[in-house]
Amino acid sequence: MLWVCSYSQTVDGFWVMNGAIESLDDSTADERLGSSVLDMGRVSRLGVPTPTVAELSRPAPVVVAAGLRSYGVYLKGLRSVSVQFGVNSVRVVPQRNGGTKEGLVPIDHASVDLESLEPAIVGAGVRASLAEAI
Repeated sequence: MLWVCSYSQTVDGFWVMNGAIESLDDSTADERLGSSVLDMGRVSRLGVPTPTVAELSRPAPVVVAAGLRSYGVYLKGLRSVSVQFGVNSVRVVPQRNGGTKEGLVPIDHASVDLESLEPAIVGAGVRASLAEAI
């Protein structure tokens, strides 16, 4: 299962899931995967209100969508990439799964810069970076 999630940056500068989530089958074509990733980038926002402590203590939207009991269960076995959008480019950064202690840690030396917003190219880049994620 592939979970494609969107994050928004708060006024205090940190990133939070904004609730936009799509689940795709592992065998989903690169073009469809890339379209989903690009859609999530379009709903990402800067300067959203910082969540309250009560809001942050709620389960992450992807945990709820996946029907899991905790973020720790979600992290178990997770492979993840971060996607950063430029004007006409995308950077895909595989992440190391550090569990509940460290969270998801960027593997910057394995990042891939895509000079295209074509869905099939973005999807192929994300899939290749997922293979590098540990």
